[in-house]
Amino acid sequence: ITLCHGEGLSDDIYITIPVAEGVAGYRIFNGTHQFGFHSSKADARGVVVMVKKGERAGLLDCWRSRFRDYLGKYHVFLSADMIDRSLVQDILASNCIAGLMIVDPESSVDPTEALSHDGACPNPKSGIYEEACATTSVWNEKGYVLPDGLRNIDWNMQILYLFNKTHIDAIKKCHDLFNVPKDGAPFVSFPFCAASFGVFSTAA
Repeated sequence: ITLCHGEGLSDDIYITIPVAEGVAGYRIFNGTHQFGFHSSKADARGVVVMVKKGERAGLLDCWRSRFRDYLGKYHVFLSADMIDRSLVQDILASNCIAGLMIVDPESSVDPTEALSHDGACPNPKSGIYEEACATTSVWNEKGYVLPDGLRNIDWNMQILYLFNKTHIDAIKKCHDLFNVPKDGAPFVSFPFCAASFGVFSTAA
């Protein structure tokens, strides 16, 4: 986590959060192309924003009204139970997201929510469907988030799962101190709280 100033890096304050195995997104190579999670050093850094249920305006306008002096990208902090069909479409359509930081829901997950990472017809190329993924063979209709499944999306960003309370609290504190308008102001100015991934993935 970084306090992102407009000047040189020598003025920044860094807190390093270790990335454990299995919590960062990875890329898959299926013999013809790569897909999954990918990030480059150029897109690794972004100001931290927190998205709560029902708050999607920032995804559409890149939070420019709050960060008027900043034209870079963002790391979006959100709860896993917010990942639904419409939010995923907004994320994929955005050109200002550097990465996602996913945390566990604070309350019980609604059992009626679509949460399956698989598609409407899991394993569509396995040969078990006589008519491909036709209406008569869709058996994961109520569970899928996207028809083709979350797993096979080319996100073009890194996604990190955070579960350590100390790390989560540090990110929230940094965000609340520097990225939330104070005293009735509609926007914030430098310095900002920002994050930078040190993990870059590619398939082999």
